[in-house]
Amino acid sequence: MISLKLSFSYPAIAGYLLSLLYFMLIIGAMNSYYLWNANLFIGLLLAPYICSFNMGKFSIRYLIPAVVFIVLALFIPVRTTVFIALLFSFLFFLENYIGTTSSMLLFLLLLISPIFNYLSNVIGFPIRLYLSDFAAIILGWAGSHTQAYGNIIVQGNNEFAVDQACAGLNMLATSLIICLFIIAYYQKRTNKRFSFVRILTLLVITTGLNMICNLIRIVLLVQFKIPAESIYHDLIGILCLLVYVMIPLMLLIKRASGIAVEKHLINIKPFVIRYPILHLLLLTTALFVALNLKRMDQIAPSIQSINLEGYQKNVLSNGILKFENHEGLVYLKSGAFYAADHDPMVCWRGSGYTFKSIKKTIIGSIVVYTGILEKGGDKIYSSWWFDNGKIKTINQFNWRWRAAKGERNFYLVNVNARNASSLKRITTSLLSKNLNL
Repeated sequence: MISLKLSFSYPAIAGYLLSLLYFMLIIGAMNSYYLWNANLFIGLLLAPYICSFNMGKFSIRYLIPAVVFIVLALFIPVRTTVFIALLFSFLFFLENYIGTTSSMLLFLLLLISPIFNYLSNVIGFPIRLYLSDFAAIILGWAGSHTQAYGNIIVQGNNEFAVDQACAGLNMLATSLIICLFIIAYYQKRTNKRFSFVRILTLLVITTGLNMICNLIRIVLLVQFKIPAESIYHDLIGILCLLVYVMIPLMLLIKRASGIAVEKHLINIKPFVIRYPILHLLLLTTALFVALNLKRMDQIAPSIQSINLEGYQKNVLSNGILKFENHEGLVYLKSGAFYAADHDPMVCWRGSGYTFKSIKKTIIGSIVVYTGILEKGGDKIYSSWWFDNGKIKTINQFNWRWRAAKGERNFYLVNVNARNASSLKRITTSLLSKNLNL
């Protein structure tokens, strides 16, 4: 029988204090940073099963990532860099205080974090449009007259919206957490473990299966004309998740080859921290940055000298430039290449509006996004794109890559009008100019 005795040596006390500090940080992050949604609850419930420690075996593999992101956070003091720095510092601490753990803990903590929500929002919108197009093509092959107009699929007299709030499209994080659970189950049953690369590969495959699952789900919902408020809408989503994601994953993981875990006796020592000064330095530096975070408008401020002829300008408290006249409303917002996506769908949703009929529209020779905002009887026609005065694009990778290389700062340009003709006129006018950004 193994018993653990408390030690009161200097390294042991340092370990207790660092444990307390990290515990307080976790509580604070859960309260102010993490989003309390279903994926967070599922992840926390499954965490004890997915993650296990090899007590008595220690590692410094997370030291270099921790140092890299702490240095990065010093130069880019935003919540994302600080969170990742603290995450790697915490994992480095665990693996030098308790013992090594599976790489699945790192993946799990990232999946239930707001960072994954941000990434899925950035890529989720164009994916919805592609899924709508593919679904319409498949239904056309089946002989039905179906057309996709952005996120709206029209079949005869029926319209189906592939919305951001759609439960099926929000299943990606859940699918990936389930993947980790199946891997953990297989490892415990076979006494084998998967490498970091093997786990990452399985997560990528799961993402692909999830896209196929959602495509089939959309086709079924449109073909059988199942409305969003019907219980069958959710049942089909769950059934597709089971058939096209979970079952293939179980078969794939069962046939995958893991590395056999060597059994050896370990003389478990009291919890005594290794490299206490290094851990304290990492933690205090990350905390210093966390207490001196900057807003994105402070890091990448909008140029307040920008003017649009014929518009009255107002600089909002968050640095957004607002231009208004009798015909429309234009917003300009500066953003760094690493900044979270803050498109009109986020801004207007906070004001109670919902986006309808979102699609890509070619105006002149330039592709922009257009959509209709609705709140009660109020309707606003909107368009948006990214612009640095020379390049106009809706491609997230394109503008972020150009900005990262040091090209001129990009702005989100959002045009709003009361009718479609005014929207097209204002958008055409702005696209025809090289804005002085």
